[in-house]
Amino acid sequence: MPLVIKGKKIKSRIIQGGMGVGVSLAPLASAVAKEGGVGVISSAALDRIVGKRIKRKIKIREAVHIEIANAKNMSAGGHLGFKMDQIELESNTLENLLPAVKDMAKIYGDFPVVVAGGIYTRKDIEKFLKMGADGVQMGTRFLATEESSANAAYKSAVVGCAEQDIVVVDPEKNPPGSPCGLPFRIIRQSPMFEGSKFRKPLCNI
Repeated sequence: MPLVIKGKKIKSRIIQGGMGVGVSLAPLASAVAKEGGVGVISSAALDRIVGKRIKRKIKIREAVHIEIANAKNMSAGGHLGFKMDQIELESNTLENLLPAVKDMAKIYGDFPVVVAGGIYTRKDIEKFLKMGADGVQMGTRFLATEESSANAAYKSAVVGCAEQDIVVVDPEKNPPGSPCGLPFRIIRQSPMFEGSKFRKPLCNI
């Protein structure tokens, strides 16, 4: 059964995460869409990224139009959502949050509910679809693909990392960090975050 959003049918029920800065651009979004999923373009610093590419200064709205147009051509994480002291609460797992969110969605028009965060394998996808999710969003699995606009060093670091290399950063103790002020996962070797205070992540590679 396809995921339906405002009358549009999404065959695969997979939404690609909008990974910024400069990762989720036209090539990745287009590739995902061509396979029947939802391709997402990150708008984080997109005006600077596209402006550098076309060699002139532009505003974010124009940059978005250019990138979406490119995504439609044949050439075409993450934030954790809770404060540091809330991450390990059993009540905040996807398994416990989904039923209540689905019930609320039914009250307000029965709109589709898409789960995100920790969706890594086909088994994960099937599990949450069976629980009632209308779709899933995946970011990390797309990060190191050929279509991703991340640079080669970034992709290599992601592919080569082990579980102990992934940490959760508290942006309040180690700015600059998440623009929304919430904890997020990074690779330990990132120069920007070396020496920061972190906690063991609740994820599997």
